[in-house]
Amino acid sequence: MRNLLIILSVLFLNSCRNYDFEISELKHEKLKFSELPVAVKEFLLQPPDFNNVNPSSLVLINSKESDRYVLEIVNTRIGPWVDYMKLKDTIKIVSYKINQGVPNPFFVYENKLYIPNRYNIVVVNENIEEVEFTCYILK
Repeated sequence: MRNLLIILSVLFLNSCRNYDFEISELKHEKLKFSELPVAVKEFLLQPPDFNNVNPSSLVLINSKESDRYVLEIVNTRIGPWVDYMKLKDTIKIVSYKINQGVPNPFFVYENKLYIPNRYNIVVVNENIEEVEFTCYILK
């Protein structure tokens, strides 16, 4: 009986484990606008028309990545509030947790996640060269 209780408690604790990677735990570096890849800079300087009916916080620069990465919103357990966002890699079956309050949009290009240091950089395209980004290398 005692062994069964120990096994059940270990299984329960193991099932409660969160398998999302925290983006803060990933290898990352700060980049200035001038240090971004050319494709990301071109996108920011001349953004396409966005879908205002279904806006997204995820921008995939390369169209090949559109089937690979998906952004999911995870709500709090109580109430309709957003707890965090989860970037899912459907090929490697890995997900990355992005905490609430991080500026968006999130740019994915060549297996790297670029997050700006301020909000509304695509809508308000003034002084885009002054925006800094954090580049996370996805696993």
